[in-house]
Amino acid sequence: MKVAHFEVRPYRLGLAKPLVLRAGELRTRDGALVRVISESGAEGWGDCAPLPSFSPESLDQAMQDLNACLDSVKGAEIRSFDELAAWAQSIGGVCSSARFAAESALASAAAAEAGESLAGWLLGTHSDICLVCALAAGPPDTWAEAAYWASADKFRVLKIKVGRAAMRREISAIFEAVSAAPTLRFRLDANRAWTAETALSFAREISTAPVDYLEEPFSGAFQPPDGWPGEIRLAQDESLWTDGDPAPPTPPVAAWILKPTLAGGLIRAVRLALRAKRAGCEAVWSSAYESGVGIRILGEIGGALGGFAGLDTLRALQRDLLEPPLSFVDGALDLRAARRSVVDW
Repeated sequence: MKVAHFEVRPYRLGLAKPLVLRAGELRTRDGALVRVISESGAEGWGDCAPLPSFSPESLDQAMQDLNACLDSVKGAEIRSFDELAAWAQSIGGVCSSARFAAESALASAAAAEAGESLAGWLLGTHSDICLVCALAAGPPDTWAEAAYWASADKFRVLKIKVGRAAMRREISAIFEAVSAAPTLRFRLDANRAWTAETALSFAREISTAPVDYLEEPFSGAFQPPDGWPGEIRLAQDESLWTDGDPAPPTPPVAAWILKPTLAGGLIRAVRLALRAKRAGCEAVWSSAYESGVGIRILGEIGGALGGFAGLDTLRALQRDLLEPPLSFVDGALDLRAARRSVVDW
C-alpha cells in the first residue's frame, strides 16, 4: 500500500451526561479523524482523541504532531506490520493519541488494500465478534441497577469505577450489585486512588465477591503489599504508560489493560498485548472515550485476541461519527456490521 492522501479533520461530540474527571466535568468529546487513501483508492481511518486528566497532550498539540507527520506519510509504502512499525519508529516525538490515529489509519488502509480485516492484517487472525465488558461509572447507589441492566442486556462482565466514595459504602454497594446480578463477573477500577495499605483493606473485604481483578489500586508504584489476598488478582493500566517499559506480568497480575490512545499508540499496544499473552496474562483492549471510529479499531483487535474488551464508553456519546452507529447486541459488538458502517466525514 502506497499512501496518496493523508488528511486530518477535527470533531466535537456531545456526551449524554457530563463525564467527571480529575480536571473537572467533560461535556463534549473533542478529537480529530485521520483519513489515509492509497494510490489504489483503499481507505483507512484513525481517531485522535486525547483524554483530559489522563493524556499529557492537548488536542491542539496532537493535531500539530499529526500535521508534522505529513512529509513522512506522503508516498510511504506499508505492506506489513514490520514496515508499519519501522515507519512509526521514524516519527520520534509524536504524542500517543496522534500515534494511535496515524498508525490506525495506515494499518486499516493497508488491510483494505490487501482485502483483509484490520486484525487479520496486524495479527494474522481475526474474529467477527468482540465481547464487551459493560461499564458502571456512576456513584455507588447506581451500581446495583447498573448490574441488573447489564445482566438483562446479556453482558457477562461489568466494570465498576471504585475509589471515589467512602470505602465502606463502596464495599456494600459491590455486594448489592452481586445480589442484583448473580451471574455477572465484576472488574473494579480504582485509577490509583489508594495507598497500598488502603487497597489491601479493600481487597480483603471483597475477596468473596466474583471479581476478575482489581485495576490500578495503588497511588504510588504498582507493588502489591505483603499479605495480598490470593483471591483478588490485579490489572495494570496507567502503570503501562507512565512508569516506563513494564516488567513481564507475574501473579497476582492477571491482566494488562491496553488503551492505545494513552499507551503510546497502536504499534506499542499490539506489542504489549503479545507480550502479555506469551506470559499467560490477559490483554484487555480498552477505550479512552474515543468516537466510534476508534472503538471499531479497538473492537477488531480485541475480538481477535479474545476476552471482554472495554468498549462501553461508546454509550456515553449522544451521537457517533459512523452511520449506522455502532451498537452492542447481547453484550457484544458485531464486527461484520461495524465494518459496513460509513464515516460521517
